[in-house]
Amino acid sequence: MEFPLSQWRKENRSPIGYNYYNLINKHLPFKLEKSERDSPLIVRYINHSILKDEEYRYVEFKEVKGNNPTDSILSLVDQYVVAYLNENSNHRGRIFWGITDEERKVVGVKLNYKQRDELRKRISERLGQIQPSLPPSVYRINVEKVYDTKLSEIADLCIIEISVEPYQNIYLYSTSKGEVYIKTDGGKKKLSSLELQQEILLRRKN
Repeated sequence: MEFPLSQWRKENRSPIGYNYYNLINKHLPFKLEKSERDSPLIVRYINHSILKDEEYRYVEFKEVKGNNPTDSILSLVDQYVVAYLNENSNHRGRIFWGITDEERKVVGVKLNYKQRDELRKRISERLGQIQPSLPPSVYRINVEKVYDTKLSEIADLCIIEISVEPYQNIYLYSTSKGEVYIKTDGGKKKLSSLELQQEILLRRKN
């Protein structure tokens, strides 16, 4: 039920899910037609499944706690997007809400249709306040369904994924509150005024 991160990094897929291609090849009594073989693999998020791979610099897993998942996500989303933008690399960054960072377990985010729609709008508004301003194509908001072990969809349970394309700028990006973050192997770091000056000087030397 897991898609290895090492393979996902190469093929740009979700790092966890159910690979139907292997299931069809091994268990069904018919052959795939060429069009079926060439089509993308179907990947599913399976509730309570656990990743074998750990987080790494460009992938963050976050569990949503509390009774207001929308506010919980909004409180961090621009910080992580800014941190990835300030990474100043050619790597895409991704944040997954609904996967625990300690156990790497799929637990999902409880949101109904109206809440999911509201979350998309509010995330877009929050990211639109990042300075310097960003083109909308730099980030993408994906809401993925979560399934049980019988591959039945679990109502109102989803994974929220924010992907950030590399977008280099001579300036450091800041959140709507004027805070500057950079990505670290352990998460993200808010720069102090001194660290901000040091980071700018370092980049000018490079």
